[in-house]
Amino acid sequence: MVMTKFLQKRKSVRIYKEQALGQDALAFIRDKVGDIEGEENTDELNFHLFENGNLIAKGLDGLAGYAGVMIEAPHYIAVELRNNDELSTIRKGYYLERLNTELVEKGLDTCYITVSKVDDNKRKELFGEFGNYVDNILAVGHGAEDKVFSETSASPKMAVKEFVFNEYRDTPASMDLLEQRGLFEVFSSVRFAPSFKNDQPWRFILRDDHVELYMVPGNDLESNRTDIGVMMCYFELLMHLEGFRGKWTLEPKAPEQGWSFIGTFPL
Repeated sequence: MVMTKFLQKRKSVRIYKEQALGQDALAFIRDKVGDIEGEENTDELNFHLFENGNLIAKGLDGLAGYAGVMIEAPHYIAVELRNNDELSTIRKGYYLERLNTELVEKGLDTCYITVSKVDDNKRKELFGEFGNYVDNILAVGHGAEDKVFSETSASPKMAVKEFVFNEYRDTPASMDLLEQRGLFEVFSSVRFAPSFKNDQPWRFILRDDHVELYMVPGNDLESNRTDIGVMMCYFELLMHLEGFRGKWTLEPKAPEQGWSFIGTFPL
């Protein structure tokens, strides 16, 4: 399964060649950004391509990146989210990963960078008047190193029975049941979706005609919501590969006994 291999080998690149991408690659990025914005069809979520990455990298030096070291890339894509409620944050993760998947499949290297802790004025200085709505950026370019960093290979993942349940949250779905319903490969693969500090905040309950998605908060609630959106992107693609043609219906609700209902996917 192509998407399974993509997830298992998904890697972030932290060191990039200084050379800018060619005009064809930049045009590809703009086209994909336009496609996703058109699909979302809202002013609340927008992507902005910054071609002069050197200015962004210098401005965020010591403020963002990993362990205070900024990821220097020739280009960055800023994600502008006007509404920071739960539903919007989940959608941000979904569409951000849709874009990221397209870029990686095109042969480009990427890395998520969180900038939500950077001062609003600094973000406006770097990203423009909408800068205070930018919590995440995506570094884009060609890597100058082997792709040695892989969260999926370095962090242990839950067994399927730990996050997929049948009818009740205390009844793990058996392998036989998942095989019978054509879902075992999907859930086995979606385990490799990345998450902040490996929280893996998703839980599923199988019903007769749909799958219910829940979130169990971990180290950072906003990151967990974004991660749920990222996982939903992969889940949907995996389901389509297995012949299921549905899409997510989202209806986030307040948590009950630690589980927050997010939405459903038809079977």
